[in-house]
Amino acid sequence: MLELNRDNLLPYLRAHYPAFDTSGEVTVSAIGDSEEDVPGLVNYIFRVRNASQSIIVKQGRPTLRAKLDDHWAVPTWRNRMEYLTLKLRHAITPEYVPQVYYIDRENNVFLMEDVSYLRLCRRQLTESVMLPLLGKQCAQFAATNAFYTSEYYLDTGLFRELSKVFTNTDMRSIMENWVLLRQGPVRDNPLTAHLRAGMEDDDTMAATYQMRHQFMAHGECLIHGDLHTTNLFADAGRLKVIDMEYTFAGPCCYDVGYLLASFVSQYCASLYRTFPTEEARRAFQTYMLQMIYDLVEGFRADFGAFWDRDAKPVYRRAPSYKRLLLDTFLQDIAGYAGTVILAYTLSASEFMLEFCTLPTQDLQLQASQLYFTMGRRLLLGRQGITSTADLISALLQSQVDYTRWCGR
Repeated sequence: MLELNRDNLLPYLRAHYPAFDTSGEVTVSAIGDSEEDVPGLVNYIFRVRNASQSIIVKQGRPTLRAKLDDHWAVPTWRNRMEYLTLKLRHAITPEYVPQVYYIDRENNVFLMEDVSYLRLCRRQLTESVMLPLLGKQCAQFAATNAFYTSEYYLDTGLFRELSKVFTNTDMRSIMENWVLLRQGPVRDNPLTAHLRAGMEDDDTMAATYQMRHQFMAHGECLIHGDLHTTNLFADAGRLKVIDMEYTFAGPCCYDVGYLLASFVSQYCASLYRTFPTEEARRAFQTYMLQMIYDLVEGFRADFGAFWDRDAKPVYRRAPSYKRLLLDTFLQDIAGYAGTVILAYTLSASEFMLEFCTLPTQDLQLQASQLYFTMGRRLLLGRQGITSTADLISALLQSQVDYTRWCGR
């Protein structure tokens, strides 16, 4: 396999993708070279620009990009899976998914649209930029892709074939063990390692195993699998979703729970970072709570609307089943968000930009501990959540409890 780098990338493009003009001035940069980019854990990614075009070149290699435990080798064919799912999801939601241009199976490379005309969502939120449509757009992306790749809509045989194509065993095992058992390739952050004990009591582990079993047993639709704010590019009116190599058949609402964990971390960080005024802080916190509401309620509303319009007749014969399903989504979203929060609390220094940029280590610790408190409440209290308002109330009550505990 040819390993791409800045020196051989232009000759590679001339040979494999002559539609990209390399005759004039061309710049090649590795993603992660600039402060705006986040380099990522797994892949080698390059941005190539000429006077009128800009493309992303993404290569999958047998080992993780980050220098972690060699035990966490990853399959190179994940690259093909990502190319295919990008094509599929672009067909379903073209407004939210970048275009793909070319795939080279021999060298595990594909080319796609460069969406850097938008900015990384996580960085903007960490800078307290408010993107008014973000929650609703994410809800629509998740609901549309979940419903239209599910057996509620697709012919049963076609759905089974689709699930078989995207089995993706090696990549999904990372989520099954890292996110859902907190046994991953990243060592515990020394700042938060003491919180692991609070994740390994019997009640929390029993709830964790329940969510893991549900995750493994419910292949309901194609999920993104790693939907967080580092994989979103946005501005005030547009959204693009990237990094889909974890795609496989999973629970309908897993992606919403995963993204909810990212929204909650931004809310926690906003309690401890510097704002020009307290009024500005409160405005951003109100905004984040609204985004949480828009994400969860929007997902349920959109999924229900698609059901009413396009569910197979066999399902529309029982209107009560739709109501039961949408109610169950609330508990599942809370449970998945809780497991993700617990896992990411332990690895905050590597993956939580919003915490890393807090001005002191004490403030980083406070935000992480609050985040942990919220995650544990969502996981253990999920069965009592019967509305999106209940979910937000659980987060706010966690904040009250934590504030009392630490005497702030």
